[in-house]
Amino acid sequence: MDYLITDLAYLAGIIDGEGSVSIHLGLAKKKYPVYIAQVVVVNSDVGLLDWIYSRFGGMIHKKPTPKSGWATKRQCYTWTLTGYALDRVLSLVSPYMIVKKQQVDIVIAFRKTFGPMHKGNKLPTDIAELRKSYCDTVKRLNAPPAPSVPLPLVTPATTR
Repeated sequence: MDYLITDLAYLAGIIDGEGSVSIHLGLAKKKYPVYIAQVVVVNSDVGLLDWIYSRFGGMIHKKPTPKSGWATKRQCYTWTLTGYALDRVLSLVSPYMIVKKQQVDIVIAFRKTFGPMHKGNKLPTDIAELRKSYCDTVKRLNAPPAPSVPLPLVTPATTR
C-alpha cells in the first residue's frame, strides 16, 4: 500500500502524543525469554483509531469502563500494532517521529534480531542479551523523569 506523507506524519504525531512504543517480556513458557515489541495508542475517539486501523492494520480493543473517581469517565479504546506490521509501520513513520524517535529506532533494531533462523530453536545467547538490552533501554527511555530537587531560594538578604 502506498501512503501519503501527511498520513505518515500524522500517525507519527499521534504516536508521539497519545501512544507508547515499548518492548516487554512475554509470559510464554519457552526455553528463553520472549520479548514483544508493540505500539499502543489510547484514545476516547474510536473514529481516530478506526482511521489508523484502516490504513495501518493492527487491533482495536475497547478498554474496561472507567471506575468512579477517575479524572475522566469517557470510554477509551486502544489500537495495538505488533509483529511484521510493526516493522513496516515504524520504518515508515520513523523519519517523522520527534518525542519517541529513540524508542522507535531501538524497536526497529530489536525487531531485526528476529527471523526464521530462531523459530523453534534455542535462541543464541548473544541475541538474547541484545534483546534484553534493547528492552531495558526502551524501559529507561519510557520511565518518568526523576523528581527535580528544588533549588534554594536566593533572596537579596541571603546573597551578602
